[in-house]
Amino acid sequence: MDIDEGPSFDWVESSAVSEINANFESTFCHNLEDSKLQITRFYEIVEENSGDRERCCVHDGPLVFPEDIKKAAVQPDLCQIYAIYQRHSHSRLYITRELFERLITAYAIFDRIWDFILPYHFQVRESDIGNAPFRFRRLESVIPGTPRIASFECAYSFRYVVLNQRKGQKDGNPDYDPWSIRQTAVYQQYHSENGKTTFVLITPSDTAKDGLEETILRCQERQKPLNAFNLHRILVSTLNENWRLYIRGLEHLLKSQSDRVTLAKVQSETEALSPLPDLVVNFVDRQRLKMIEDKILDLVIIFESLSNTIDQLQRRCRSHCLGPLCEDCTCLLTVDELEEQIHEIQVNLGKANILHKRVEGTAKLLSDLLEYENAQIAHHNEKSLNGLVQESRDENSKMRLLTERSTRDATAVKILTVITLFYLPMTVVANFFSTQLIRVDNGGRISLISEFWWFAVVSVPLTIGTFLLWQYWLSASIRKQERGQKLGFSHETSMNNEQWGNSRIKTSLQWMRGKFDLLRNRRQGGAAADLP
Repeated sequence: MDIDEGPSFDWVESSAVSEINANFESTFCHNLEDSKLQITRFYEIVEENSGDRERCCVHDGPLVFPEDIKKAAVQPDLCQIYAIYQRHSHSRLYITRELFERLITAYAIFDRIWDFILPYHFQVRESDIGNAPFRFRRLESVIPGTPRIASFECAYSFRYVVLNQRKGQKDGNPDYDPWSIRQTAVYQQYHSENGKTTFVLITPSDTAKDGLEETILRCQERQKPLNAFNLHRILVSTLNENWRLYIRGLEHLLKSQSDRVTLAKVQSETEALSPLPDLVVNFVDRQRLKMIEDKILDLVIIFESLSNTIDQLQRRCRSHCLGPLCEDCTCLLTVDELEEQIHEIQVNLGKANILHKRVEGTAKLLSDLLEYENAQIAHHNEKSLNGLVQESRDENSKMRLLTERSTRDATAVKILTVITLFYLPMTVVANFFSTQLIRVDNGGRISLISEFWWFAVVSVPLTIGTFLLWQYWLSASIRKQERGQKLGFSHETSMNNEQWGNSRIKTSLQWMRGKFDLLRNRRQGGAAADLP
């Protein structure tokens, strides 16, 4: 594979290649100074005089230059382990893309290795859940009955859980999670002609890498050949170390949320929509339950992927076992332990499914309680509204009584007015004849005094003046009201006229600006035409 051309993605659609390349930009580091490719070599040194064999384990690195990888690839080592690390699970890999492609070229690694690199791009949160499936390729064909297995290469990835050591975030944080889910990608290449085994481990745990190195050293000390699949057994044996504790932590977290919901008491069990005095849950608790549910669903996907990976390793171990021709055969022990790993993963998967059912039931009960609380609030509001309606009805009844009483009073006043009008002429006549203007002599004759005309002089102008004063006051009131209405209308009209004038000014300015731009463009065009 040519480094300049980059990897070929024949197994993906062409439309996804650009996205993959964009992810690779945030997957590898950009500077050689940041590249920290580690290599551990296992080899033997034969003494020329005595013929004794000295077994060595050398930790070289970091490898920075492509020439270093090329030199290591041609060494006749028994085993080589390359380790690629990252600062944390969301950061870039400590290797440049050029150096990684040189590693692929030097060892002729299949292109499927890029499937396992994609999840390691820089990210701000965990987003990739499912691992790439187990990949296996046979490098040669072996005649049955020969005492050696065929050369092959394989790759897989798995996830494991570790404590994140973020104790500083624990205080006062109800959403604190002490666990973090990590991932490791494993590539192995085995050549049967020289028995050389090459591993490429991407972000391995210290426990897995140390166990692999100890197993290889033990085989060297006992002068036993390396069983490739037994080395995989060592790697996957560390998977289930913390999963039980992680599931137990999720169960405890779910129980604490579930108890707050299931143990909520009502004020009265017989009253419909009785208040919940002890209910202290809210929508935030529903969000936390959703986070727990997402973690449990991630567990289901992780365990299913792990079970499939170990099952594939078990099948390949059976198919590559030579039976009676297998020297110091440990294939049966490897198969049995892989079977035990699968069983434990299936048990953890069953626990995850049970937790998922529990969280669904708790979430359903919490949703029902929140709806119950909303119904209770609506019922309380309905009672308050009914009280207001009743108060309005009482006020309307009182107003109706007052209206009826006012109507009766008006009727009485009307009757009194009619009676007054009936007696008014007689009262005026009686008053008139009781004054000193009219005299009645002893004979019963009625006569007016000579100054009778003063009554007309005083009463008629006074009546006319009173009527004119009332007419003037009424006209002045009407004119004042009309003047106020005219002032309001004129103010509104002036505001509209001002806005219309401003819009006309803006329109005129825009028209003049357009004319000026057109004239300037014509002048520039004429000047350009005059150029030779």
